[in-house]
Amino acid sequence: IKYTSEEVDYFALYCIETKTLCLIHFKDFKDQLTICIKSDNFNGTKYKTMHFESDFSFEKIINK
Repeated sequence: IKYTSEEVDYFALYCIETKTLCLIHFKDFKDQLTICIKSDNFNGTKYKTMHFESDFSFEKIINK
């Protein structure tokens, strides 16, 4: 399914393992087909293009 900015403002994601709620603003990723968000505890190789839970935490996004 491809969404448009008229249909979606945010996507809400909830991780059961970390009990973290994230908000992804549609305009930040509208041209991407997938989004990968890693746990802040991720211990693998980190790349500049990676996104982490803390970057999209509900509290952080709401308080912008």
